[in-house]
Amino acid sequence: MTKQKEHVLHIDKNGIVQFEKPFLLSPAAEYHFTIVSCMKVRVLEIEDCLFNFDSAVFLPDTSGNDTGGTGDQERINGLNVIRSILKQVKSHAEQKVLIAGHTDRSGPEEYNFELSRKRAFVVISVLEADRDSWIKIVTDQNKNEDIQHILKWIAVYKKWNCDPGKIDGIIGSKSIASIKEFQKKSSLEDDGIVGKLTWGAIFDVYQEYLNGIMAGETDSLSMRKSINWAFDCKGVGCGEMWPTTSEMKSETDRRVEVLFFDEAELPECTCSNGSCQRNDCPVYKDGAFIKEYIPLDGASGDEEGEELPDFNPGEEVINDYEYDQWYPIPEGEDGGEENDEELPDFDPGEEVINNYEYDQWYSIPQGEDEYIV
Repeated sequence: MTKQKEHVLHIDKNGIVQFEKPFLLSPAAEYHFTIVSCMKVRVLEIEDCLFNFDSAVFLPDTSGNDTGGTGDQERINGLNVIRSILKQVKSHAEQKVLIAGHTDRSGPEEYNFELSRKRAFVVISVLEADRDSWIKIVTDQNKNEDIQHILKWIAVYKKWNCDPGKIDGIIGSKSIASIKEFQKKSSLEDDGIVGKLTWGAIFDVYQEYLNGIMAGETDSLSMRKSINWAFDCKGVGCGEMWPTTSEMKSETDRRVEVLFFDEAELPECTCSNGSCQRNDCPVYKDGAFIKEYIPLDGASGDEEGEELPDFNPGEEVINDYEYDQWYPIPEGEDGGEENDEELPDFDPGEEVINNYEYDQWYSIPQGEDEYIV
């Protein structure tokens, strides 16, 4: 029996197939290709490891706390993520920005929408240095673990005697003493209660740290008040509508994504009017956009963050992958014997895909959305 396989081929606005990852074709299988028109969105992801479960407080880092993050997540510094966003905004000021919060599917749907919205907007508050918005969000939805985690971080950063010890969610005598010490250092009444004034003082420490790590990047830091927002709302809460896993309770699904659009590819989104499009979202529905993830150094590009050398306009380049060097192909030359492959004849405008394993080519007839090989 012939094995059937399905693949979705994404086409950009110019009709060129964009492969997210390569795949091989086998004569022993029957392939069903679905052609999907899509565009590209650049994404900087803030994983759930920077939020405690069921909390809207954006954590400064993940050290000393088990937030449920995995492997690479546990090494993330939250305020360095903000730095990466600002660097991307500075280097690509023409791009439109939207911040989208997401949850997993373990809670009520409407509750998850609201929690994801709060997480999106708490990131915006740190990004724009909006102290009042920060205070409003975090006083409304926080956990005891948040204050313990933040005080432990401040104890290291400021060298203040406010380490509460074990992060266990229990505000006991040691945690209260740590809160009071932080309040004293912040010139607040040391009542041991974390209210609006204390959360405001925490926000001030965040901003001080951010200013410090961006001391040599004042141009990027100044962009925080002139971000080119995609919509007036700046951010949206997507709730549990767009998970990346099949699990009901997943750390990976609980995330905030910072989306960067080219103006010509900006989707028509009504979420800015307070009416979520949910299953028909022009951003997240299947095939709408190809996601290009931005590394945390703030510059978009390939996975290694490689910067290509300058070449003359129109000059083609080939990469020597073994030595990671680039070489120009002089105009009029075909690039050498390895690139000398002769392609079969196709009708004008006809798209082709290559069976690399058997060196065969299959055509996709013009005007058809689906084609079986």
